[in-house]
Amino acid sequence: MAGEKIINKIKTLKDYGLAINLYKENEKETIYILNRENYRIKIIIEPKRWLGLEFSLLDKTGKEMLTYEIDTDLYNISEGRYTLFSEEIESEIVEFLDILSQHKIKVGKIRGKPAVIIPKRDKFLLIKKGWFFTSTKLYPNVKAAIGGGEFKDL
Repeated sequence: MAGEKIINKIKTLKDYGLAINLYKENEKETIYILNRENYRIKIIIEPKRWLGLEFSLLDKTGKEMLTYEIDTDLYNISEGRYTLFSEEIESEIVEFLDILSQHKIKVGKIRGKPAVIIPKRDKFLLIKKGWFFTSTKLYPNVKAAIGGGEFKDL
């Protein structure tokens, strides 16, 4: 069933001090929330239709500065032709939660704008806020992703 790996990962994260709380559960969907001082994660598991994770970087007042989402988009994951896609997204969500629990995500600023660096297998994904849009770009190493920015571990 779609979402099982995510649910199992959520259960093991308590060992790392990341208690992701059940926010809503019914026959249609399950929603988990993790609130921290400087970030929030929302995980939605709707096995017959959708899987998603929303990561929000927060400022000191709790306002969203930057968001990053991993989800199955508008694909109907209950259809067999999207099974492999659904499994890839689920694995990507689990990988993100692993990286988070290992404190490998870096947060900072580039030219005064919020930015996040997330390890992605052998590359590093830079997510940065622009004047109007958020952009993402893969880099071969963390030093290249940091560029002239200032970062610290999340």
